[in-house]
Amino acid sequence: MSCSNLTARERLDVRPGATCAVNPSNGPDRRPGGGLGSDPMAEAAPPLPVRLLLAASGLVAIGVGAALALDPVGFQAAQGIDAKHLAVGHHASALSELRAPGGALVAIGLVALAGAFRASLASAALVAAAAVYLGYGLARLSSLVLDGRPSDELLVALGFELVLGGLCALALLGRARSTPAQR
Repeated sequence: MSCSNLTARERLDVRPGATCAVNPSNGPDRRPGGGLGSDPMAEAAPPLPVRLLLAASGLVAIGVGAALALDPVGFQAAQGIDAKHLAVGHHASALSELRAPGGALVAIGLVALAGAFRASLASAALVAAAAVYLGYGLARLSSLVLDGRPSDELLVALGFELVLGGLCALALLGRARSTPAQR
């Protein structure tokens, strides 16, 4: 039905895409998810494939970031890098340089997770996740060419980064081509 039978104030309260039906006995429709009286903080989540991709991207970034920020020497050792000298000599500057990207990854992971549950944040979350994962993956590829073959663990990370980043970029392109109702 049209919203023409609502007052000017009632029309301002109607969210885009919401129903505007009027029940003659009770006035404007106040069903959950309907136009008037619905929770303004309630919002639809993005489509399931986007939700799963953003959730996976967010959880991976949070896990890797937290490990790097909380135990940079142990994290480096898990990648086949001997960084024990940093902990023994207490090189605060070097440890700071290792922890900082961990914090950034945690922050990006939280953005990705938020986008998995809030449709209005999904595009920004996809941009952030694609940029971070493709940035890491492409930097590792350039290092492979410039510096030689890293450990197997880092080659696996390279693959995951390129796949997750590529999927996020493709999902973002798909959202850009879809109608607002499909997002």
